[in-house]
Amino acid sequence: MRLSLKYKVILAFLFLSFLPIAILAYVSFVTIREAGKSLIVQMICELEKDESKRLIKEAENYAHKIAIFLKERKGI
Repeated sequence: MRLSLKYKVILAFLFLSFLPIAILAYVSFVTIREAGKSLIVQMICELEKDESKRLIKEAENYAHKIAIFLKERKGI
């Protein structure tokens, strides 16, 4: 099937018009994926900080309870 010059020009313009859209979509996809990975890493770091603070506070509370217990036992 032979296409006339008119259809070839139309197809060329369609291809050239969709090419920037495809490139933009790819770049957007890569950027969003990288931003998502970065966000996940930041969230993990913040959760680890919060968890370590909570564990330290809990350890201090247990140490305080143990100290009170030992003082009571020493007084007996």
